[in-house]
This record gives sequence, structure tokens and C-alpha cells, in this order.
Amino acid sequence: MEAESDSTSTEPLDVLGKEDEILRRPNGNLDRSPRARVGMWLAMKSLEPGVTDREIAGRLGISSGYMKQLLYHARRDGWLHFEDPLHKIEYDIIPKVVDNLSYFLGKKDKTVTVETAKGVLFPQYKELKGISDAPQTILALKIEAADPTAEVRVITGQIVGQPRQLEE
Repeated sequence: MEAESDSTSTEPLDVLGKEDEILRRPNGNLDRSPRARVGMWLAMKSLEPGVTDREIAGRLGISSGYMKQLLYHARRDGWLHFEDPLHKIEYDIIPKVVDNLSYFLGKKDKTVTVETAKGVLFPQYKELKGISDAPQTILALKIEAADPTAEVRVITGQIVGQPRQLEE
């Protein structure tokens, strides 16, 4: 038996697993409007804070890219506001930065172009080519003669190849 909901009820709305019921309009059709889907996103995030946008999108039967697009447009159009700083960064600040970056790159601003290349293009190129700034591991061996009076010869070189696998 489901409880009737009224505006004074303090009981949390249990939406998890009931997306189809909640998204139904009075005529029985599913409400697939952006506002309905963003509303479901808000409800699921508030009831299950650890749920990812990808999981929510899957429950709503849409792609995660489309879910992000809905959230971006809702924020941009002014009917969705974020209090959570991490959501503000993801859905408010990053899109503004990308818009500004695109604008200044379109104006062929030299400084923006160089800084974008240093921050985005060059690291991706280095990763693609397998170039790493990480220090390389070096193995050094010191073999000493059992006779301390014997002449000591220092030999240097590189050991290359694959180690032999021990058979069990």
C-alpha cells in the first residue's frame, strides 16, 4: 500500500526502481521531457548520493552523454542551480571555460593557443608516442672478490634482454 503524498509530508520520495511510474503522465504516456529527466536525476542524486550520472542515465533509458547535455542546458537556461561545489565545477565552470577557450582560439589569440597546446595537445602527444618524464629504474650490481688483496677491475655496461622464467 502506497502512502498518499501531500506537500506537508516529510517522508522521502522513494524513486529508486520506480522511474517508469514517476515519469508517467496522467494519460499513461511516459514524460520524456528534459525537465522530467532532470527532476529524476535530482531525486536519484538526493536519495543515493553515490550513484553516478551514467547509472542514472541507464535507469532512465538514455545515454550518459545525453544526460550531461540535459544538465548543461538546464543550468545554462537558469532552471537548475547547483549548491554542491563539485557539480558546480562539472556543470557550470568547465562549460564556461570551454566556451571561453573556444572563443579565444577562434580569435587566434597567441597566448591561449600556446597554453592550450602545452596543457592539452602536448601531453596527449607524449602519451601517444610513449614518451615519459618519469625516471627510469636502474639496477646496479656490485660483485666483490673473496680475496681482498686481489686486483679489482671495474666493468660497466648495460644488461639487456628478457629474464629467464623459472620452471616449477
